[in-house]
Amino acid sequence: MATTLTVVIGPTSSGKSKLAIEMATQSGAQIISADAFQVYRGLSIGTGKTPLMDRHDVPHHLIDIREPIQRYCVSDFMHLSNTLISTLHAQHIPVIVCGGTAFYLHAFIHQLGFESLPYDESLRASLTKTWSHQSGIAIWQHLYRLDPSTALAIPVAQSQKVLRALEVWMLTGKSMISQQSIPIRRKNCRVIGLNPARELLIKQIYHRIESMIENGWVEEVEVLLKKGIPESCPAFKAIGYKEIAHYLNGGMTFTQMIESIKTKTRQFSKRQMTWFKHFKDVEWIF
Repeated sequence: MATTLTVVIGPTSSGKSKLAIEMATQSGAQIISADAFQVYRGLSIGTGKTPLMDRHDVPHHLIDIREPIQRYCVSDFMHLSNTLISTLHAQHIPVIVCGGTAFYLHAFIHQLGFESLPYDESLRASLTKTWSHQSGIAIWQHLYRLDPSTALAIPVAQSQKVLRALEVWMLTGKSMISQQSIPIRRKNCRVIGLNPARELLIKQIYHRIESMIENGWVEEVEVLLKKGIPESCPAFKAIGYKEIAHYLNGGMTFTQMIESIKTKTRQFSKRQMTWFKHFKDVEWIF
C-alpha cells in the first residue's frame, strides 16, 4: 500500500513548514498542524503560522480553531487529527502532519489513547493558581510523590504536562501513564525529520525571531492585551508572548526582551531534539 500519511518533525526554525508545503504541492496532500499554539486565533506571527496565501493554495487544518483563553491538549489533537485523517483518506487525499510539539507527534505516531482521560476546567484552574508561583522542579516533585511512574516519563521543564498529570491523578486516583494505551506505531506512516547543524539552527532561530519582531510581533501582543486577553491564558504559554507583554508593561527593556526570547527558543529547540532523537524509523535530513 502506498504511503498516504507523512509526518514532518524537527526543531523550531528548521524548515518543516516549507518542506511540508513543497511535498503537499507535489502530491496534492493537505496539512495537519501538530503545534500546540497555532490553534489559537490572534497568535499568528509569534507562533510562525504559514501565511494565509500559502494556506489557501495548500489546505491546512488545526490552525485558528481556539480562542486564546481556551485549553488545547494532546487528547484534543489526537481526536481532531484522527477524525480529519479518516475524512481525507476517504476522499483519497494524502495527509502530511507537520509540527514541532514533540509530545503530540509521539502520541500521534504511536496512536496513544488519550481520549478517555478526564479533565476538569475548574480543577485545572485551581492547580494552575496553586502552582503558578512555584518552580517547575517543585511541581514535578509533587507529582513524583503521588505518581512516580508518570513523573519519570515527563521532563521537569514541561510544567503544563506535569499539571495535566496531577489533574488526571486527582480525578481518577490512578497514574496517567497506566491509563494510556500500549504504543502501536501507525502503519504506512512515513516520518521525515529535519536536523540541521546546531550552529546553523541557532542562526536560523535568531533570524526568525528578528523577522517576527520586524513583522509586528510586539503589535500583535499589544492587540491581544487590549482585547483583555490575560497573560495567564493558555495561549500565552507560547514562547515570547509573556516576554513581550512584560516589555510592554515596562518590566524589561526591548533588548532584554529579545535576548530572553532567543534564549528560551534556543533551549526549547534543544528539548525538542532530545525528544525527536528517541523517535524510531525516521528519515533524517541533515
